Amino acid sequence: MFSLSEDDPELQRILDKKLRGFLRVKAERESVHRQSIRDLDGDNFKDFVTNNDLAVVEFWAPWCAPCYVISPILEELALEYKEVVFGKLDVDSHPRIAEAYGIMGVPSILFFKNGRAKGLLVGLTSREEIEARLEWLKLHS
Repeated sequence: MFSLSEDDPELQRILDKKLRGFLRVKAERESVHRQSIRDLDGDNFKDFVTNNDLAVVEFWAPWCAPCYVISPILEELALEYKEVVFGKLDVDSHPRIAEAYGIMGVPSILFFKNGRAKGLLVGLTSREEIEARLEWLKLHS
């Protein structure tokens, strides 16, 4: 009969290797996020949307499960659409900014062109729908 023992050095080696792999993937993902999605707040929000021709802002909250689902989609798009800048704003920490743009639910994705809000998607949205809005935004003033 085969049994696993906590004292098994081979088992421990395999578990350690797996853990290191998971931690590496997590660190890489966090690095991609830092490089592709800018965290926004009251100090940098206005400059972010006005100083960039095309900007996408996700309004999110830490308690929002759909926000965690849409985040990797936005990270991928941020890496693919180099002409667009992407940011995230925590509505719990910055409710006045969310209120100023009429954000009533999260996740909400607000699209800006030349500093002006040009479109809004609310709720869990597909990658295809976000891409379609990005393409529309690039073509229309």
